[in-house]
Amino acid sequence: MLGLPGFVAEVLEFEADGSAALHVVTAPERECRCPGCGAVTVRVKERVGHTARHFVVVPLRVTLDKRVLACGNEACERESFVEPAGFTAPGGRVTLSALDTLGHLVGDGVLSVEVAARWARVAWHTAHGAFVGLAERAGITVSDQEVAGDPCAAVLAGPGLADEPAAGPAARERAQEVPVLVTAGASPSADEPGTEPADEQENRRRLRSVFGPLPATGVLGLDDQRRGKPRYRRGDEGGWEPEADRWQTVLIDSAGGHGLLGVVETRTKAPVIAWIRARPAAWRDGIWAVTIDMSTTYRAVAREALGHAIVAVDHFHVAQHLGKMCDDVRRRISHQLHGRRGRATDVEYQLTNALRYGPGRLSDRGRRKILDGLGELIAIDGDAAYDLRVSWTAKNLLLRVLALSPSRTRQPITRTEIAHALFRFFDYVATFGSGIPELVTATETIDNWLEEITNAVYHGISNAAAEGVNRLTKLIYRVAFGMTNVANQQLRARYTASRAARPQWRPTVTADATAT
Repeated sequence: MLGLPGFVAEVLEFEADGSAALHVVTAPERECRCPGCGAVTVRVKERVGHTARHFVVVPLRVTLDKRVLACGNEACERESFVEPAGFTAPGGRVTLSALDTLGHLVGDGVLSVEVAARWARVAWHTAHGAFVGLAERAGITVSDQEVAGDPCAAVLAGPGLADEPAAGPAARERAQEVPVLVTAGASPSADEPGTEPADEQENRRRLRSVFGPLPATGVLGLDDQRRGKPRYRRGDEGGWEPEADRWQTVLIDSAGGHGLLGVVETRTKAPVIAWIRARPAAWRDGIWAVTIDMSTTYRAVAREALGHAIVAVDHFHVAQHLGKMCDDVRRRISHQLHGRRGRATDVEYQLTNALRYGPGRLSDRGRRKILDGLGELIAIDGDAAYDLRVSWTAKNLLLRVLALSPSRTRQPITRTEIAHALFRFFDYVATFGSGIPELVTATETIDNWLEEITNAVYHGISNAAAEGVNRLTKLIYRVAFGMTNVANQQLRARYTASRAARPQWRPTVTADATAT
């Protein structure tokens, strides 16, 4: 059972941290030969310890010979009864400890339910039920998502909600300068009687029962991900029509470490707004910032559903936007010079990777490579070299703006410093890059997101938590080879994404503990 053939268990000790230390001895039937002469010996001179890590998870049957006891109370109608097993649920066929281990293997071990059930020799529903029970004990519940559409629409269409005024510029400016969490109870909860009509309370209650309770959140992250591949069908008038485009919106706690808060089975504006407005007022008032990528849809969601909160666009997506601009300029130059795509022998193509580095990460060797390459390109076409150099310099000027973030410098920053850095970027583009169409288009996009970029740099916040949750949830989906049940998918995704906020289920075994 222990997976140690040839040894006999002697002592089992439990340390203060909950870890177990097992002491074993060599089985009497095991022969030991002298390495010098090869003779068999059983004489013991002394013992020395050899400590190693071991892991045992063995499926087996446990049979309890239960006692039939007689009741000593003469007034009782029952004369005898069978003692309860204690290690299973009433009438259960799997021990409670085994169910707990199965749930952790699915949730924390990131195994598919089918694999865990096959290994433990139990039914699929038994293994899935063990994980669902574990998630409920961790405070994570997700009901059937198929009923989420009606309450979402009802909440959005409810009187007083669709026309809810957003906070004005003065309120947004106060939120930008004082990013503090509003304590619970500062605003009346949507659950309190008398604060809204009964039908609206019922709609909110139904929607909260679908997505479960949420922890307090200061920074809300919004991002999208695709659930499966899009499917198409033949239209009545010919051509192909989308049958299922499984985009979904994930809502993340970007600051508190609670991971995935919920999922809306679309990336359109109205259902996401309804999901946010269905939360209690105290929870919504506690959100002082919303982090997004460069998505106009999610910007509209943040401004309409959380008008008092600031909106911050992620640093990575801003830098990625300018990096793609440089790649577009390089591709255009290749087509102008050679009439084809770039090849490894082309000068501009050899600078592809070097041009993607920022000014702070570029080594002296990389900088010389860029300058030498631009010198060779000048001999071929001076205008092409000019466009490439101006685009690269403009990208570096914007990266210097992002580098002012307190999350990188560990120093406070003022909005005046950010404005001066942005002015240098726009002034350089207006002076030297007005004839480069790719750079002009990218600069117009930056100008449209100027307020959100400034908020991100000033407060040092990003949407990195949402990107990390997307990576974890996609891992879950791949392990299970896709999930057709939306509720099961979201339950596993929320459990996996909130592991940072839960204690470790396996005790940490230290070297000192195993040596005792």
